[in-house]
Amino acid sequence: MVKFLLIVVISLVLLAVNITVSSKSSEEVPITRAPHCKTRCGDLKIPFPFGIGSGCSIDDELFEIVCNKSTTPHTPFLRKLEDQVLDISIEGTFRVTNPITSQNCTGISRSETPDKAINLTGSPFVFSERRNRFNAVSCGLFAYIESTINGSFVHAGCTSICSLDDKNMLVSSTTEKKNRCCGLDCCHTTIPSYTNAFKINFTNDDFTNVDNIDMKGKLDGCKYAFVSDQSWLHDNSTAVLMPGVLNWPHVPVVLNWDLPHNSHYVRSLEKKLTSAILSSTVVCNITQSRSTRHESRFFCSCRKGYEGNPYLPTGCCQGKVVS
Repeated sequence: MVKFLLIVVISLVLLAVNITVSSKSSEEVPITRAPHCKTRCGDLKIPFPFGIGSGCSIDDELFEIVCNKSTTPHTPFLRKLEDQVLDISIEGTFRVTNPITSQNCTGISRSETPDKAINLTGSPFVFSERRNRFNAVSCGLFAYIESTINGSFVHAGCTSICSLDDKNMLVSSTTEKKNRCCGLDCCHTTIPSYTNAFKINFTNDDFTNVDNIDMKGKLDGCKYAFVSDQSWLHDNSTAVLMPGVLNWPHVPVVLNWDLPHNSHYVRSLEKKLTSAILSSTVVCNITQSRSTRHESRFFCSCRKGYEGNPYLPTGCCQGKVVS
């Protein structure tokens, strides 16, 4: 009888330990920022669900920010991509550095073909179709990006006409035309939806007379292209047409970030944020994912009259911004 009771007691203890471990495992998913977590790296504020260091983001594999303290000011990088983060918006976008691809350009201090292009495959991030543009400075060529979306090859590109003046776009006499890439030695176009990786190519178009010596020189000359934030491009359009741009290490590009609704960490967050207490300050919805066609995302915002970070349990306040 004593032996039987001992076995029962041991079984109950093991069961209790198992329940405790399982409970702890589910609670390890962070649904708020821990008190020890830093909120700033250099000049950049890092809002949750991103976080600096292990255990400070909603998911360390995807949203952890690594702060490089060997630079002044300190430089934030997204651990998943190893790309520098320029800014983060709580409304679902962030900007990172993106390399420039060039061909037949001399006197530049970087590799013409980027050693490591951004690849967002398998992440809840995607190049913003609305906020970015593909830009090419060349003439008589079809410049394009090539990507794979749902197993199919997708191309997007543009062709520009060769000018007869070496001053390129700056032959225009009006400021408006100087600051616009409108098809003369330069062109731009939108990028496909759900683009998570791409490579840039140049090929001859079907309209340029390649037998013309002057044209052949332009076709064989320096050309470069990149995907960038179109707002940044508007403010720097003249500089982009100058040779000095080729020595720029990168240009800014906008990425969308999603919280996949089917992920375990989002389910924990959803349960917390949609409680009766918080529903008066936060509104959350399940909408179509921007990073893949076949999934949904969890998206929150502060109710009217409140501002701050809707992904923190006490993030939306009246007249106070919380990150």
